[in-house]
Amino acid sequence: MNWFYYTFLGLNTRYYLKNLLVASIFAIAMWWTLDMGQQQFLAADRTDGDHTSYVFWWLKAYVVISLLLYPYAKYAYDCLWDYFSDEDSWWVVGGFLLIVVYWFKFFMRLMLFVHSIIIAPIGLLVLYLKNR
Repeated sequence: MNWFYYTFLGLNTRYYLKNLLVASIFAIAMWWTLDMGQQQFLAADRTDGDHTSYVFWWLKAYVVISLLLYPYAKYAYDCLWDYFSDEDSWWVVGGFLLIVVYWFKFFMRLMLFVHSIIIAPIGLLVLYLKNR
């Protein structure tokens, strides 16, 4: 049972909750989009209602799993970023470059959320090896 403690409970509580909050924003947006899409498909009666319901419930399950795994995917990204970057090389940026940096951060977090099922096992492995 130590592997569970080293992996899933290995993150700092503040770090986990902060990233869970970010993931919940993405999850709420995706859930709402899926609900709207499901209503439009059922209203248009373009497809079989039962099959469409199953597809949308699988997509909603994917959103919930991504929500729970996002902090570990973000941890894997942060470990990789810390390994390749040097803290002394960052400068204070302003103006247009600052906007580009924020868009990059938003896009990176969105991609981590969408692909968290693939990236989170790497983060869990890093946590296990680091906390062991």
